[in-house]
Amino acid sequence: MRHVTWALAALALAAGCKKGPTTGKEFVAKMNEAEKKKDVDAMWNLISKKSRASLVDNVKKQLESSKSNEKVKKRLQEELGVTDPAAADPETVAKKFLGRQFERDKNPGAAEYVEEKIEGDQVILVTREPGKERDEVVLIREDGVLRIDIEATDERESKKYRS
Repeated sequence: MRHVTWALAALALAAGCKKGPTTGKEFVAKMNEAEKKKDVDAMWNLISKKSRASLVDNVKKQLESSKSNEKVKKRLQEELGVTDPAAADPETVAKKFLGRQFERDKNPGAAEYVEEKIEGDQVILVTREPGKERDEVVLIREDGVLRIDIEATDERESKKYRS
């Protein structure tokens, strides 16, 4: 009985410690906050584990390519400040790439929540930025919080243009 009490207390404590968004509105608020502060770590945590792994894999390929391709090496050095691509940590470089997205954003933190729709195990989040069309992103639940699934979002966008 005592073990059950400790287990329930640990679960209650863990549930109260969630720092990530659990609704579409919370996701937009966290995303906007991260963009305004240019907080790459916060934005990284809003991306699904699968999508983060995919980003890191792509960076690994670029880093590997930089060993034999001077053009790729130079781009990594100039655009991302990667002084030695051969020795660079792929996740760190992926985060630098994400940080570059903040620099390109003309209106960071301006997304407005429109609605969210549940489709199976996905949440389709609809947002709008001032002066732009509605945007849909696919969120999935991981560890009790919502995170963006980049691949599913890209696939959804592709289907829209194919139909």
